[in-house]
Amino acid sequence: MLRSGLGVCNLNSYLSEVGLICKGGRQCLVICTHCHFDHAGGAHHFPPDQVYLHRLDAADLQAGRQTSTLNYVKPTHFHQQPYRDFAACRYRVPPTNCTALTADQVLSMAVFRVLLSLKKLSLHQESSFNCSVTVTEVRSFISCRM
Repeated sequence: MLRSGLGVCNLNSYLSEVGLICKGGRQCLVICTHCHFDHAGGAHHFPPDQVYLHRLDAADLQAGRQTSTLNYVKPTHFHQQPYRDFAACRYRVPPTNCTALTADQVLSMAVFRVLLSLKKLSLHQESSFNCSVTVTEVRSFISCRM
């Protein structure tokens, strides 16, 4: 999955509930293109060994550095409150464990191997990159039962 969203709701739990990932079945890799709140804010809901971020941004997300995550969440960003007592002014990207990515890194999972081709973007964030994901080897298909 590219981008984990704001993290105001637990996307990992939701994906499990609807059967897209299961504890004993499918893995979910979270690949954040950079550490801004709208791309990596929900990464803390996933296991640290499944969260990946460019090496130039990894330390900022691991520290929950608010100046790097660009928290500018406003109440008008939400059609409804994500949960009781939510306040946009208190929203923060929490410190999140993640693995630093490097160019052309290969991620091997139980089911397949993924080749990540990272190309630096000249705009946006210093560490922003285009991420091309290629499945290089499919070993088996795992079905998920609820």
